[in-house]
Amino acid sequence: LARLGVNVVRLHHLDSWWTASCIDKDHPDGTTQHLDSANVERLDRFIYELKNHGIYVVLDPWGGRQFREADSVPGWEDMTGNFGLHPYVYFDPRIQQLTKLYLQQMWTHVNAYTGVAYKDEPAIILTEVINEGLPTGPDMEPYRSNYTDLYTDWARQTGADTTLGDRIVTRNYGTDNINFFMHIDSVFYNGMHSFLRTTGVQIPINATNWSFWNW
Repeated sequence: LARLGVNVVRLHHLDSWWTASCIDKDHPDGTTQHLDSANVERLDRFIYELKNHGIYVVLDPWGGRQFREADSVPGWEDMTGNFGLHPYVYFDPRIQQLTKLYLQQMWTHVNAYTGVAYKDEPAIILTEVINEGLPTGPDMEPYRSNYTDLYTDWARQTGADTTLGDRIVTRNYGTDNINFFMHIDSVFYNGMHSFLRTTGVQIPINATNWSFWNW
């Protein structure tokens, strides 16, 4: 890569289920709440080698996270694939809690080869909150009802239509829908940005690499 003149690479899908992952998928406690030490060391070595060859890193730890039953996430078995946690992570406290735990573990991890935590590594120059974010309305319960309740509470506070009910999840792009999606986006991205800063991440933080939604 260095000989070709490459000076930055993006690393993501580091938590995905279809390949070797930074998450321990076979931990004895049955959860996905621990890092896989062997695979994280492989990542350490790669970042170390990139750094030694003058290549910067865009590190996006979260791409295709999945859960197991012991993680206590309702409907976990249906949250699969690249977009399995979309849109639930945008508003569900439990999923956000587990996502933050993983991100904190990753960013505070000290590279075995550089002796520097990822959050302090000058070769890591950029990160994002979520890969290809899809903040649309959820179909699965209890999330659909919880999302509807969030909308109704927001509508009461803002003077929006409080009678939409679960029609809010259909994305009809009415004014109230768009404003609510903007609200959900804002709360989520600002909250995650603040969390990463509190964790010690100092580099620029992008919300997502998709930007074509009209809200």
